[in-house]
Amino acid sequence: MLKMNGGGIIDHEVGTGKTLIMCIAAFEMKRLGMANKPMIIGLKSNVHDIADTFKKAYPNAKVLYPGKEDFTPEKRVGIFHDIKNNNWDCICLLYTSDVTDFRQMGIDHLFVDESHAFKNLMFNTRHARVSGLGNPEGSMKAMNMLFAIRTIQERTGRDLGATFLSGTTISNSLTELYLLFKY
Repeated sequence: MLKMNGGGIIDHEVGTGKTLIMCIAAFEMKRLGMANKPMIIGLKSNVHDIADTFKKAYPNAKVLYPGKEDFTPEKRVGIFHDIKNNNWDCICLLYTSDVTDFRQMGIDHLFVDESHAFKNLMFNTRHARVSGLGNPEGSMKAMNMLFAIRTIQERTGRDLGATFLSGTTISNSLTELYLLFKY
């Protein structure tokens, strides 16, 4: 489905293999020429496991995974140069909010693990007292994700350009569904 549609939502239950599916999809999109430089974004608690799963599935793959100790302000510029100037099969990073660098890195597909962490996107409504509507002001983290996805969509000329993974894609309200479609 991900290859045919150019992205989508993987919302399997916890423990059913979302991470492996994501790694396989990233590598296969690269191998088939559907993505030149796929990037997997993960939270601090699981990005190491994602990189480990990728390396187990594809031991010969060229994967960039800077560890926590590598992602210091002093080394950050070097990491972004590595992303920009090298041909990686996949890049696994902690989520960062640096959209300016993102524009220059050449990422053309984004896999967002634990995407429910980014569902607090700003929205407009004239209804103020609706239960479960959420915070219309949203978060900067979610807004940066929207900018990153729009950058990919501009570069590739396609609608998707991203794959979201979460065991709780929509848990509280229809606003969450609307925001996934907005991404």
